[in-house]
Amino acid sequence: MLPEQLHGILETTGFNGSYRAFYASLQRRYPQAACVNEPLLYLPNKYFGDMSHVNHDGVQVYTEYFKNRVFLPCVSRLGRR
Repeated sequence: MLPEQLHGILETTGFNGSYRAFYASLQRRYPQAACVNEPLLYLPNKYFGDMSHVNHDGVQVYTEYFKNRVFLPCVSRLGRR
């Protein structure tokens, strides 16, 4: 998760495109791996205390995202949620 300012820099330098291509190659190589389909790429700067640490509000957003969009739809190998 990145602050929007840093995300913008990574977009304009081409890093994000290269990273997405690398990630797609990993998904092809390891199709059995569970991946986040819609990762939370960045948050507005107000959710960060500095360029690499979220503040209290950022923690809440990040936790809710994973709770509702990532872990909820997971099914165990035994077929149970």
